Amino acid sequence: MELLAPAGNFETLKVAVASGADSVYCGLNRYSARAKADNFTIETIKTAIEYAHSFGVKVFVALNTLLYQKELEDALALSKMLYEFGADALIVQDLGFASLLRTELPNFKLHASTQMGIHNSEGAVMAERLGFSRIILSRETTIEDIKEIRKNCNAELEFFCHGALCVAFSGNCYLSGIVARQSGNRGRCLQLCRKQYTLNGKKNHGTGFWLSAKDICMAHRLKQLSEAGISALKIEGRMRKPNYVSAVTNAYRKIINNNLTSSPKCDSQLSAVQLRGGGCEAHLFDASKSTICNIKSGHMGSCPAFGEKHNQNKNSESRIENCGVSSNKNPNLIKNQNSSVAKPEPPSLSPFCFQQHAFNFKHLIMVDSLKKFNLVKEGADSVIYAPFTYSKADIEKFISAVKLPVYLNLPNVARLNDIKKLKEILNSPLIKNVVANNLYALELAKNKNILLGTGLNLINNEIDAPRIMSLESKGAFKDSDIVYAFGMPAVMTFCHCINQTAKGSCKTCTNESFALTDETRAKFKIKRTKIANCYHNLYNNLAVNAVDLLKSKNAQNALLFDFCALDISDLNGYTLKTLNDLLPKYTKGHLYRGVI
Repeated sequence: MELLAPAGNFETLKVAVASGADSVYCGLNRYSARAKADNFTIETIKTAIEYAHSFGVKVFVALNTLLYQKELEDALALSKMLYEFGADALIVQDLGFASLLRTELPNFKLHASTQMGIHNSEGAVMAERLGFSRIILSRETTIEDIKEIRKNCNAELEFFCHGALCVAFSGNCYLSGIVARQSGNRGRCLQLCRKQYTLNGKKNHGTGFWLSAKDICMAHRLKQLSEAGISALKIEGRMRKPNYVSAVTNAYRKIINNNLTSSPKCDSQLSAVQLRGGGCEAHLFDASKSTICNIKSGHMGSCPAFGEKHNQNKNSESRIENCGVSSNKNPNLIKNQNSSVAKPEPPSLSPFCFQQHAFNFKHLIMVDSLKKFNLVKEGADSVIYAPFTYSKADIEKFISAVKLPVYLNLPNVARLNDIKKLKEILNSPLIKNVVANNLYALELAKNKNILLGTGLNLINNEIDAPRIMSLESKGAFKDSDIVYAFGMPAVMTFCHCINQTAKGSCKTCTNESFALTDETRAKFKIKRTKIANCYHNLYNNLAVNAVDLLKSKNAQNALLFDFCALDISDLNGYTLKTLNDLLPKYTKGHLYRGVI
């Protein structure tokens, strides 16, 4: 298995190479999902690539933020230089940018970022069709889904084996973006999940850490990952100190060299550095398992050198030895690099490889029940049905009752059993239209009319298809774009069961609504979505109301009015004229100023 280590700067890159990495990943000082890391300039990255290649170590460069239209030209120019410098691949999140790269640099290998949220077979197949030679799977992926992906997809599969775990589903966390314009999808996450909250007035084991996830540690699962189809193991940590990277990389190097089997010495080596909550295996074997660390976050390792500054004049070997770790470089590094046979890349297809359709609606509403639809249908010319429980009979009943075009909202997360249920639902001849919020939906519903949803994070104009723009968009919409004008948006999706975390048992779940309250007394609703598995969405504390703003800008776009997170009691007596009076406070969002 390939061992991939983080390199937040040149010093860490050297440590990673000395500690046995087969490859490293790093970012530039712009368009990197770790904007707060030291990162590289376009000048220093050239030297870094040459250095790594001299040891037979590959270099993957992350240009993995969402990109606004005005940034695409600069990002493409950087990509062309990286290709000339010999970078081995680009890690990309933005679908529009990926489409541009396939056209302009067809021979440059693309790796699908974990921020694309690829977690099932259908999503992997679609990513491969779009030209990605490697897929960095979402950290929420289960072992059964990995096996299914390997059966149906030829792309290389990469998986995080160690480091920080996001509590929210990969690529669909908008909390810091909507609260403070500091977008996680643009590399500026404020880690609001690490703060303390109360859940329905209660603290989690007295601490209030309801959203702070444990770190990942897969040291004892490498054989199972290999057998399932993972070919590359990734260590998280472009913002970590060099001694952390050295210790963790060296430990996993030893485990790989020891027939993918850990040892007490390796375990001790890993426990000596930060491992929040003692580590976890994410959702690999239990799709609903809680991964929350309910004790105070921060360093939990025993290595006294952790976090201390290093003498820049010391070489990599001596730094590896500040933490008691001896270098154990892979003796096959250069051999592996030179003898690797590149797989033929899949054909580069347009991202629009699904059924096209025209729409002429201007007032689109999204609801979760027929009762709610009847309260808010005034002025609507089409409907998105986003039920909180997915039932074929219920969906068919809704479509039959509503005398408007209906789009079934496909959730951003769907594991193996969920996919089976969704396939059964989509067999219904009544379902002609869907909203896709993840790549898997483009494959799953390829015979339906597809509307691209907010979960696909579209913020530039490279994807020419019917689409709802991201909440993080920045004006300059095409007339055919649909704009999120009103609603209480979901800002996180949880793959663990927050009911179980709160009550200790799935059997006691009554699907009641929950609310998290932060230190400012702002309340964030939580609602459950049930397919075959359960998921929970966290909704912003304030509704977005940009209707008047869009009118003042003379926008010609179709407008989306999302009522899913609002209670029935909020909507009694609703009319379009009283829209602004539904709730006491609103935010206009960031539609015309974007996020940082």
